[in-house]
Amino acid sequence: MKKIIKFLVAIIFLALISLVVIFVFNPMNSRDKLIKLVLNSYLSSNIEGYQSLPKDAPAFEERSFDHPILNDTQEKILYDLGVDTSKLPTEITESAQKCFVDKLGEKRAEELVGGASPSSIEIYNIKDCLGE
Repeated sequence: MKKIIKFLVAIIFLALISLVVIFVFNPMNSRDKLIKLVLNSYLSSNIEGYQSLPKDAPAFEERSFDHPILNDTQEKILYDLGVDTSKLPTEITESAQKCFVDKLGEKRAEELVGGASPSSIEIYNIKDCLGE
């Protein structure tokens, strides 16, 4: 029994170290791939009819939809993560605004509203706010 527990602890420890390496050093762009996978999975489960961008999607510059809330830089970041911005909500509710402030802090939330570009980690952190 002790050997099984030691083995499981070793597996968990290796998994944690792997995640730290991925998020700190981003080998082979794996952090962005992981965030892309988690973000699109979350959006698929919380937005009815949502599908991520297909692999043969047109380049960002050739897209046909311009999201009314996002500026071009923010929209490009999401587009690069495979997010179909045409399926995202086009207005922000008060509860979503409060959630953004709670997750990012008031200063950073204001910077994003002012047009700053969110990092992949910030997008992951605020994903729960999109459904509110």
